[in-house]
Amino acid sequence: MIDFKDEDWPILLAYIRTKNLELASEIDRHNAISIMSRNIGTGLMLIAGNSLIQFFVSQDFIQMFICIIMLILSVLSIREAVKFRGWFYDRIYETVLAYRIDLEKSIKPVITSAKKRNAKTKAENLL
Repeated sequence: MIDFKDEDWPILLAYIRTKNLELASEIDRHNAISIMSRNIGTGLMLIAGNSLIQFFVSQDFIQMFICIIMLILSVLSIREAVKFRGWFYDRIYETVLAYRIDLEKSIKPVITSAKKRNAKTKAENLL
């Protein structure tokens, strides 16, 4: 059985691309939406900071209202980014689990010489 770690997601995504390009595009779409939402949230936070500075300079309460609205929208956008990022990773691992039987036939685990020796001695001990 092959055990993958969390940081192996690019390899798994490449494997999915070889099997089903449309599914890989759907998974990539989740990642793209996550990046765009995160960037929008960061931009809104910068606008909120600018509005806060404008409030302190001009003492105009409309700027404070704009700052609060931008902060709320920024938090909502970043929350959506986190949700889509989770979907991105979940879809990769769910798809690989669905392909798991075929994956174990396609990818052979690397056995080092020390592991081979241990396996041979265990096999000899059983006999």
